[in-house]
Formats: sequence, structure tokens, C-alpha cells
Amino acid sequence: MTIRSARVIFYTAAIFNWVAAVILLPASGLAGHLGAQPIGNTLFEQGLLVAIVVFGIGYWMVGRNPADNRDIVKLGALGKVGLVALAIYHYFLVKDIPFGTLALGSGDVIYSALFVSHLLSGPRERVSGGAREKAV
Repeated sequence: MTIRSARVIFYTAAIFNWVAAVILLPASGLAGHLGAQPIGNTLFEQGLLVAIVVFGIGYWMVGRNPADNRDIVKLGALGKVGLVALAIYHYFLVKDIPFGTLALGSGDVIYSALFVSHLLSGPRERVSGGAREKAV
């Protein structure tokens, strides 16, 4: 994976997270229009909203320097896979979320695969002081 393609992946992942946060924010009213369930008003539900935004910031940081921020990518991949697993569990087994919520989480499946692909490709270049250099 080239540094350019990695940057596109992580910048769009950041934007995806931020858009999801706006959609899930109860005040936006967007979740209901999309057949999804908005985040509730409990501390833990709002904490999830904060985590979505913070992970978006992390993905933006990776986009700025993909080779040096691989640990953020590992956390992001793990978080996205975990969230998708929870969404599948709640939709199919607990049956307490609408399909729109599951569909919104489907973007996490795509990004988790892209994150793993980035990790498996290994660092190709590092950005140091604005100059590119080959990673060791």
C-alpha cells in the first residue's frame, strides 16, 4: 500500500466516524430518518459518541503519517471489528436494534479490512519533517 492510498483510507475513515457521530447524535434527528437508532442520553451511550469522535481524530493522525501511527491503526481495526460483532449480535440475536443501525455499522467492516490490509502491507515510507524517507 502506498502512503498516498493509506492517507486516503485514513482521512476518509476519520470523516466516516465524524459523520456517523453526527447521525447518531440525538439532537441531529438524522438517525431516525435513516432507520437507525440514535445514541441515548446515558453516560455510557454518550461516551460511545465521544469514542467515535476521538477515533476519528486518531484516523486523521494516521492519515498525516501512516507509517509512524500503526498502533492507532491496530486499535482502530480492533474497535471496528468489535463494534461490527456487537451490531450483528444485537440485530440477529437480541433483536433490539433496527436494520439501519446495522447498515450504518457496515462501513466499519470495510474500514477494518482496509486497516488490516495497511497493517499487513508494512510501513513503506515515513514522513519526517515534511520529507519522505524509506522505512526500516
